[in-house]
Amino acid sequence: MSLQLQKKINTGLAVMIICTILIQHTFGQAGIVTTGGNITTTSGSVSYSVGQIFYLTHESGTGTVLEGLQQAYEIFTVDISGMVNEFDITLFPNPAQDHLVIRVAENEGKNLRYQIYSASGQMMVVQDLTGPESNIDVALLPASTYFIQILSGNETIKTFKLIKHSR
Repeated sequence: MSLQLQKKINTGLAVMIICTILIQHTFGQAGIVTTGGNITTTSGSVSYSVGQIFYLTHESGTGTVLEGLQQAYEIFTVDISGMVNEFDITLFPNPAQDHLVIRVAENEGKNLRYQIYSASGQMMVVQDLTGPESNIDVALLPASTYFIQILSGNETIKTFKLIKHSR
């Protein structure tokens, strides 16, 4: 191989390495991940990653954000502000596959029922809560996110967000 050809190859490799390094540093957020991607719809977009090892935590008096870390699931209740809630209500397991339990402390003589809504707002199930613990079969519901409202008469007492997994 001639000396001039060897110089051209070395120069080409050096330019390629420098370009690769510069391109990697032009992105605002980068990480070592297994896979990831972007999803865009008319209502917004989201970027996701799988297998990210490093992340940042931001905390304030109102909450915590784990930047770059995908959470396995979310469990929270949505309460109506200003309403006095005399009921101690729990829902488990969450996420659920086949069944879930709604436990209401001191549910004697109370007219309580639950309604399950899909993420699009479609009512899927309506049922009375008959005792302190009710077992709900969710096996026939497709894997998705649902909202479960607990009602006393026509008044919403508590709303839960449920993650339904497939088998």
